[in-house]
Amino acid sequence: MRLEWIRCFEEVVHTTSFTKAAQNLYITQPAVTKIIRSLETEVGEKLLIRSTSGVTLTEAGKIFHRFARRILQDYNQYLLEMNQYKDYSLSCADVIELAISPLLLQAYYQSITQQIAQHFPQVTLRFVETDIDTSVKLISDNPQTLGLTLYNEHFGYLLNERISVTCLCETEVVICASNRSRYASLRSITPQDIPFEKIISIEFGKGKDNPIQPNGTFNFYTTNLALVKQKLLDDAEVCVSLPRLIAEKELISPEIVQLDTVEKTAASIIFLYNKSAPELKFYGQPFIAQFSRILKQIFDE
Repeated sequence: MRLEWIRCFEEVVHTTSFTKAAQNLYITQPAVTKIIRSLETEVGEKLLIRSTSGVTLTEAGKIFHRFARRILQDYNQYLLEMNQYKDYSLSCADVIELAISPLLLQAYYQSITQQIAQHFPQVTLRFVETDIDTSVKLISDNPQTLGLTLYNEHFGYLLNERISVTCLCETEVVICASNRSRYASLRSITPQDIPFEKIISIEFGKGKDNPIQPNGTFNFYTTNLALVKQKLLDDAEVCVSLPRLIAEKELISPEIVQLDTVEKTAASIIFLYNKSAPELKFYGQPFIAQFSRILKQIFDE
């Protein structure tokens, strides 16, 4: 069965006329008649009845018509998505350098690599682990670099007019501690109440006058979530502040509790790119939009 046969059948049904269908399809009326006969022979059923008042569907034709519409709709959707794919392919670099938060890379490496490979098989993805400060500098200086990082309002001073920012996901910040901790029974906690020497300083806590992570002498600094988890299990007094979606993904243990902050501090995952990137032909807007949508879907799951 040929697609043009189905398209011709649909046009006849739509116009209720072999002659009008032929005109709309820019073929002759005998050609339409031949196509319909071939289609009816293929399905083994009479599909249309011609009369002086027009063309009507037989019972078999009504059934076939339902599936014929679906076939054409699916084919048109295929053409649309294939054209979009070609637009994306022609509007992006062969190699993407993604400046990414170490926390996000550890928690979402597999999801990101799989989704990008699925949607952009022609692209090689290279990760550069950086904090938000370094990410902004890299993207500002190099339009070919994209960014994916953690953000809260206290990092706002880092952004500049050369950077376009899209918020992909918002989540609350929680304080993680051992279930043996003196804080474990609390419903919420103020980070400033935790002694400096018992706070694990982590990438997300850095920032100018950041209340999430007060300045001082910390227990230790790391961006290794496996090490953070082990430290929490080993020391009942140690605490760390993390975005909830990271904590729920990487610090899963019956021995670790997550406490809300009294301030209900929010964190965001943001996608960054240099506004001049499309103009310089590194990436087209269709690719930027699709890349952002794919990342958003990962964090919405």
